[in-house]
Amino acid sequence: MTILLLLGLALPPDSSLAVALRPIRLDGALDDWRGVPALAINRSDQLMRYPGAWRGRADASATVRLATAADTLYLALDVRDDSPLVVTRTDPAAPDWWGVGMGGDGAELLIRVGAAQTRLLLLAGPFGTDPRIADSGGKALPGARLAVRSTGAGYTMEAAVPFRAVTDLRPGRPAQADVLLHDWDGADARFYKLLSLAGALTRWSRLVPLTW
Repeated sequence: MTILLLLGLALPPDSSLAVALRPIRLDGALDDWRGVPALAINRSDQLMRYPGAWRGRADASATVRLATAADTLYLALDVRDDSPLVVTRTDPAAPDWWGVGMGGDGAELLIRVGAAQTRLLLLAGPFGTDPRIADSGGKALPGARLAVRSTGAGYTMEAAVPFRAVTDLRPGRPAQADVLLHDWDGADARFYKLLSLAGALTRWSRLVPLTW
């Protein structure tokens, strides 16, 4: 059965991009995402934590793509990272005393639907060997899938998240989203960067609108 993936991303807010493509295979190759408009995480004004540690786009940056099919939300990231897939803690989903939210390379997907807010952790695992998606408490998310692949310049991530994992998300209902990129290059916060698709001052206030 052929499924069309359709998503509108309002960027800027008064415009929308409609996309249709083949079904997504979660293999980290990103071949299925050709023709899907990409959003960029690659600017200094997108740094949210420890901006002095960022050494430019080759250090930590990403292109982001989103799509939806049936009852599943898909996310693809093509990450540039000069020290890729570093994991510094046994439990990368547990915050530490530095205030760092993840102890390893990976990403977060933040979605707001109405007043409901959902935070999902995309955990690559050491060198991409144990990829998983967790809720904000670090618990594995039932039905969610994540593929990670190392590349010459960094790594890729492909995620599939069932709508039921996102509070109040359903086709036709307006939503907002942000994607956060976590980058570790060492053992403590001196080597940590956090970048946001929507901007450094964002969190829930200036998210990217999603329209159907």
